[in-house]
Amino acid sequence: YTKEKFAQDYKDVERFARAEGLTAHARSAAIRFEKE
Repeated sequence: YTKEKFAQDYKDVERFARAEGLTAHARSAAIRFEKE
């Protein structure tokens, strides 16, 4: 993933990670873009 592509898709990644019980991964995805 490029940063630009991840910025477009991170909410889907976060949602999928939460659905799989991977809360730390979901939070990691969210944190990357919270401040931007």
